[in-house]
Amino acid sequence: MPSDEDAERPPTLRPEVTPVALESIDFSRGMFGYDPAEVNEALALVQATYEKALEARDALEREAIDLRAELARIQDDRNAISAVLVDARRRADELEASSRTDGQRRIAEAQAEAEQLLGEARAQAGAIVHGATAVSERMFIEAETRAQHITEEAHRLAEKQAHEVLEAHSHHRAEAERMAALQQEMRAGYRAFLLAALELLEQRSPPTGGTRATDHGEPTGPDGAASRRGKLHEPLAEPAEESQPVGVRVA
Repeated sequence: MPSDEDAERPPTLRPEVTPVALESIDFSRGMFGYDPAEVNEALALVQATYEKALEARDALEREAIDLRAELARIQDDRNAISAVLVDARRRADELEASSRTDGQRRIAEAQAEAEQLLGEARAQAGAIVHGATAVSERMFIEAETRAQHITEEAHRLAEKQAHEVLEAHSHHRAEAERMAALQQEMRAGYRAFLLAALELLEQRSPPTGGTRATDHGEPTGPDGAASRRGKLHEPLAEPAEESQPVGVRVA
C-alpha cells in the first residue's frame, strides 16, 4: 500500500515515448504512405505521455504554490517569533532594571530598618543594664543593712547570754557560800552538842581512878574524856571551794 507521503508526492513524469524512442520508430510503408494504424497508435501513445506530463506539471505547480504559501507562513511565524523574542528581551531588560532598582530600594529599607532595630535594642539594653545596676546596688545596700542588723542583734544576744551566765554564776557562788556558811554553822552546833553531851556523861559517870579501853580501842576515864574533848575542839576542815562552772568566762 502506498504511504501518505507517496499519496502527497506529485506524479512523476514517466513518458511512454522518449525522444530516442520517437527517433527509432519505423512505420511500415504501404501504397499510400505509412501505415495509418501504426501512426495512430504512436500518436495515441504520444498523447497519453503528453497528458501525463501536463498532469505532472500541474501537480508540481500546485506543490510549488503550496510550498510558497508554507514558506510565507513560516516566514510570518519567524517574523512573529522574532517580534516576540524582541518584546520578551525588552520586557526582560525592563524587569531586570526594575528588579535591580526595587532590590536596591528594599536593601536600603532593610538596612534602615536594621539600624533602627539595632538602635532600639541598644537603648533597651542600656535601660536594662541601668535598671539591673540600680537593683543590684539597692540589693547590696539592703543586704549590707541586714547583715549589720544581724551582727548587732547577734552581739546583743551574746552580751545578754554572757550577762545571764554571769548572773547565774554569781547566784550559784552566793548560794554555795551560803551553803558553806550553813554547813559551818551546823558543824559548830553539832560540836557544841557533842561537847555538852560529853560533859554530861563525865558528870554522870563514877570516877574509877584508872583507865580502860573501850570497844573501839579508846581509853576511858578522865584522860579518855579529855582526849575526846580535845578532838572535838580541833578545827573542822574547810569545804573545798566550789569550782567555777566550765565554759563560763568571767571578765
